[in-house]
Amino acid sequence: MIDDSDLWDFMTDGSYDILFPDDENASYMCPFCGSIINGSDEVNWIDRENGVFQCPVCEKNIDMN
Repeated sequence: MIDDSDLWDFMTDGSYDILFPDDENASYMCPFCGSIINGSDEVNWIDRENGVFQCPVCEKNIDMN
């Protein structure tokens, strides 16, 4: 059973999940604001399939590809 908050995340543009579930010790630097996003940080995925997420600091969309 999906609770209401999970359903809302699913129905909106993105969903929140950690950046690198396979390597939580990895990191990524935002090309816009320069902040370091750790692999264990929760980010808003705009398009997970294509590697696009939102920087948790500056909120700009980052394309990892």
